[in-house]
Amino acid sequence: RGLRALAASDECEVLELANTDLCDGSAEGKTQPPTDTEDEFTPPSEFDLFLRALRYYTQCSLLLASYVPVFLKTQGSDQQSSELEQEWHEMHEKGAEKIESLIKELKGFYVKVGQVIATRSDLFPQEYSKRCSAMIDSVNPLPFPVIKRVVEEELLGGLDLLDVFESFDPKPLGSASIAQ
Repeated sequence: RGLRALAASDECEVLELANTDLCDGSAEGKTQPPTDTEDEFTPPSEFDLFLRALRYYTQCSLLLASYVPVFLKTQGSDQQSSELEQEWHEMHEKGAEKIESLIKELKGFYVKVGQVIATRSDLFPQEYSKRCSAMIDSVNPLPFPVIKRVVEEELLGGLDLLDVFESFDPKPLGSASIAQ
């Protein structure tokens, strides 16, 4: 499956990264990396990035707007009742689920946003931080052909991986988000 663009008339175009096992299992001394043909990475256009950002901010705005009734109820009340606390908790649970789903859909930079939410429980409700905590260390790796291309072009000056390395395992030991 690898990297592919998803487009639908009612959705913004987003990139989907799938966790795939790309090792061909060759028994010779070198592990042969798969070919790049079907998993070729095409960077998103400026318009695609704009649509992703628009989707994110639209969904976040709708989420914030859904809090208005509970906020107004709280402002109209003289004391914090257990019913109001329960309503806030339920709103946070629903909101955290929506944000987690949106971040997983949009990937990339938005995973970093989820990591900030997960680590800043002083700024975000506890429900959001708990829900996004898996984003700290459970990020799906990029498909091997993307990694191979970047290593060959950026680090090896166009040389083939197997011309430089005796072996190169296409299965990652781990993965992290942008800027780590």
